[in-house]
Amino acid sequence: MIIDLDFDKHAYGAGESVSLAVSAMRAEGGAPAGAKISAVAVVDAKVVHESTFVADSEGKCTVGFVLPHVMSEGVEGNVTVTPVETMGKTIPLPGKCGCVLPVRWVV
Repeated sequence: MIIDLDFDKHAYGAGESVSLAVSAMRAEGGAPAGAKISAVAVVDAKVVHESTFVADSEGKCTVGFVLPHVMSEGVEGNVTVTPVETMGKTIPLPGKCGCVLPVRWVV
């Protein structure tokens, strides 16, 4: 899955609201409508936000959270966004696909 992340500002200060636009696209094409997207924000090595969002019909959602009101100077922070998607494919079985699977007996 290809995920694009865009903050609504260039920089944030202590106590400010952060807004992150998330846009997801399947590698084979098409938006993952309804896909769950997990977001974890870490500031100064501490988790400050953790949530799960649902992508809309275009594969987009917005992650929002408030930064701690007190942060040390030179502090680092990041947001990790992870798609929580189950992948599946139908197993072609006899009677379902109109084919017969060959069976080889070894004695």
